[in-house]
Amino acid sequence: MPDKTLQWLAALTVLVSFCAGLGLAPLFDKDEGAFAEATREMVVSGDYLMTYLNGAPRYDKPILIYWLQALCVHLFGLSEFSVRLPSGIAAVVWAWLLWRFVRERDGTRTAAWAVFILATAIQVTLIAKAAIADALLNACIAGTMFGFWKYHETASKKALYGAFTAMALGALTKGPIALYVPFATLLVFGWRRGCFRASAKTLFHPGGWALFLAITLPWPILAYLDQGWPLIQAWIFDQTIRRVGGPLEGHGGNIFYYLPVILLGLMPWTPLFLKQLRRIRPACENELNQYLWIWLLSVFILFSLMGTKLPHYMIYGYTPVCILMARLLSEQQSVRPMLLAGAVLCVLFLTVPLLIPVAVPMSKSEFAVRLIDESMALFDWRYSLPFAGGLLIFAALLALPRLRSDYKAIALGWVFLALVNFHIMPFAGKITQEPIREAALLAKRENLPVVKWKLNMPSFYFYRESLIEERLAAPGEIIFTRIDELESIYEQYDVLYYDKGVVLAKVLKVRGL
Repeated sequence: MPDKTLQWLAALTVLVSFCAGLGLAPLFDKDEGAFAEATREMVVSGDYLMTYLNGAPRYDKPILIYWLQALCVHLFGLSEFSVRLPSGIAAVVWAWLLWRFVRERDGTRTAAWAVFILATAIQVTLIAKAAIADALLNACIAGTMFGFWKYHETASKKALYGAFTAMALGALTKGPIALYVPFATLLVFGWRRGCFRASAKTLFHPGGWALFLAITLPWPILAYLDQGWPLIQAWIFDQTIRRVGGPLEGHGGNIFYYLPVILLGLMPWTPLFLKQLRRIRPACENELNQYLWIWLLSVFILFSLMGTKLPHYMIYGYTPVCILMARLLSEQQSVRPMLLAGAVLCVLFLTVPLLIPVAVPMSKSEFAVRLIDESMALFDWRYSLPFAGGLLIFAALLALPRLRSDYKAIALGWVFLALVNFHIMPFAGKITQEPIREAALLAKRENLPVVKWKLNMPSFYFYRESLIEERLAAPGEIIFTRIDELESIYEQYDVLYYDKGVVLAKVLKVRGL
């Protein structure tokens, strides 16, 4: 395939993967729901200094992503599209930074493959347009790491100040992780290459830090003046020390947690990663390769040792992996292993309806059992047909040995992109989030005063466009809760909305009274 054609195909893939279908699925709780609702409350209140969730201060993340989401809400109105658009745009910038960096060092073809892999890897295409902070953070980390490397190569002050600017924006997006990745990578790289003092000098450059502080300090100072000590306590103890020391909000896992995350998250390109992993020792004789591997390992080791574990943390190390894998594709490597991996994944999705009845009895949650039982009707031919089609395409590509590997790779990436973005995510949203949205929209249309109980779904506030008290409802009040909770607490009630274990009901009589 001509390099120019591959370049335009990669650009189109980035736009489709990161920007198409932003509103196809409802907001997913609780992360997307929490970010979106905090932004809605910011716009309604006109307070652009601090974020609030259901009226209570939300200290979880810094301010930058909320400002960008609020800007899009002002421009396009309140919708899933508006709160997801900043992430999609940030992901496009992320891909553009990757393109520029790789093109300068490995040429147009490898750069095109790098952004194509980035845009079609399962975990990236999911997170890149989610209404959370991670797409923006990844763009900032990429800009920081590429800037520091260019400064290492050329001593360009422009690259150095660009790196500190990106690092500052990353800190305003998600805090200390924006500093950890470059610091860990550059210091270990400097130690391994015998230039530790030069790396340390780069990281502690006075002009760079003056720029960093000029960008980052104004907001936390103003936020502290507004909120006082509780803000500092939340940032230092709750969101940093507690997150490192133990599982926060139940997000835990063992030290091997991220091994399956990487293997699944990089699909369908995982075989390329495994092949590069086998070459790590000779590859690291090259300075840039060593920098890229240290970048990945810094992320992997940190989050493996942390008490709090979430799958999307590993994406902070995917940028260097995309570069390493792209080099193999540009060498016309066989894509047969990737096609086989894709076929296996399609088969696994096809077997989901058969596995669900086996899994249901293992669940200890009555709510989960009802959700699964009532969702079974959706696993019909419309669910299976796209995966069967993907399986047939992969089989056909495997049966065409004379077809060039680059054409097969493009087809593989586009099939995965289509399955993930236009089938899996809308389907998952229909099962898990559509009931939340429908109940909230009913309450909004009828202007129903609602209280909620034991159902932490912030997207309900977003779609209802109001704050909701969390407490048990008295007779005559309307409650939003799980059906098992409703049945255990109340003897009589009128159901206003019910679907997949989620209920909106008017309470008539409390059980036992």
